[in-house]
Amino acid sequence: MAGYDNSRYTYQNVLKGNGYYQQDTALKYSEGVETMQTKLNKAGFWCGTPDGKFGAGTDAVVRNFQDAYSLTVDGKAGKATLLKLDEVSDASAGFTKTSGSYGVYFNSTTKKFMYNQQVVYERLKAAGLRNIAIAGFMGNFQAEHEFKTSMAGGGGSVGLAQWLGVRKEQLEKYAKAVSKDILLITVQADFVLEECKSGGTYGNDYAVECFGYLKDTSVVKTVRNAADYVTARYEGCHSHLTWKEMEDCNDGGCIASRYDKSANDFDSKFYLDAAKRRGYAQAYYDCICKM
Repeated sequence: MAGYDNSRYTYQNVLKGNGYYQQDTALKYSEGVETMQTKLNKAGFWCGTPDGKFGAGTDAVVRNFQDAYSLTVDGKAGKATLLKLDEVSDASAGFTKTSGSYGVYFNSTTKKFMYNQQVVYERLKAAGLRNIAIAGFMGNFQAEHEFKTSMAGGGGSVGLAQWLGVRKEQLEKYAKAVSKDILLITVQADFVLEECKSGGTYGNDYAVECFGYLKDTSVVKTVRNAADYVTARYEGCHSHLTWKEMEDCNDGGCIASRYDKSANDFDSKFYLDAAKRRGYAQAYYDCICKM
């Protein structure tokens, strides 16, 4: 909300029931909000580097935290939200980022990912996907929007998978149909599976095709296969038919360093951030194997 001043309240003020924190479009710094973001990170609800600014990203994280602990989902971090946050963050063993260029956060004690990632993992597992297929999805989601559910992204894209156009509209209809907050990771993860459901209300032909390939052990045999098939069929992100086409591209967004010279396993095209998608998929797979 524009004009809301989170800096009026210390963290202890809010714990005592005096005031609350909420989204501020002016993004004014608040020490209490920075403390809250730090605790959310520790509890497994990733806010990124704490900056004390309660923007759309923090709003989405707070709502997911509230939903996870059966609190009122309104994005307002008041006494009840902070009390629960203190309880779970103090008890948390913490998350450690795995090594390598594409490290991911994993709790080696609980054998779990951070909250949003864990929800997606469990949904995909329950849907019958193999570990390599789950990793293929998760690597792409990490590269797309770092598992953020905020309704903001490049070129008007939104949410976990950076949905656009008709698929964005379908997500909005789905959230309304299930009468739940569109920012919840549970809603967006369920929508992923709805898109992959043949003949369903929200089914997407490419997503359905992708899901079928991922379940076929004679087609998708490796983590890289899985990551590439999700990139090409589910995400359908920016690509070039040939490497030369990419090099000759005059589009300002065609930055060579964001493309990999190794062509996609599904259709031999060259996709945006292919190396990241594959690298994160392998990192998630390595963690999944420890669960």
